Amino acid sequence: RAQAAAEAFDRALTEAGVVIDPRIVCREDAECDAPLLDVARLSDLILIQQPEPGNARPSDAHLEEVLLQSGRPCLIVPYTGTAQVPFRNVTVAWDGSRSAARTLGDALPFLRTAARVEVVEVATGFVPDGAARGARLIAHLEAHGVAACHRTLVSSLPFAQAILSHMADEGSDLLVMGAYGHSRLREALLGGASRDMLGCMTVPVLMAH
Repeated sequence: RAQAAAEAFDRALTEAGVVIDPRIVCREDAECDAPLLDVARLSDLILIQQPEPGNARPSDAHLEEVLLQSGRPCLIVPYTGTAQVPFRNVTVAWDGSRSAARTLGDALPFLRTAARVEVVEVATGFVPDGAARGARLIAHLEAHGVAACHRTLVSSLPFAQAILSHMADEGSDLLVMGAYGHSRLREALLGGASRDMLGCMTVPVLMAH
């Protein structure tokens, strides 16, 4: 199965005119976390398929480890449908956290080529300093060659539902958001918002931690 995936990837690279040497890091019946992280930490971008609900694969178990421990940006693509690149209409979910800031920096190459970039803060009510904070963020992006707009999205829905519904209305084709985690028994675990997004995402999502 790993060999078949590598061969399919190699064919896609050939069709796209990309020269790279695909290799199998580990197989599904082997311990993969350590070798995967060794490769991931020396990569510019990690591509991961969203786990398919009701059809779990052994490789799905490594998703959280790579997201939280690689230190590299991860582009998760939906298990169904196709993604068109370059991304033209990008939504950035912003909450001022370390993870959000890290992902924003990693996303700059995508943001610079987009036709539209919207920064969205999801809130349950009025945010007193939302406009000022948004203006500072927009100025920061402009300094990096990105023209963007800012919006505070007031919603009582859970974060994932609120942002995905808004993106559907706006026709967004990429979501940029931080991968939030917490520790339990010395293990890094994905936070609820990130886990929810991975479960119901309908467009590619760029995450970093």
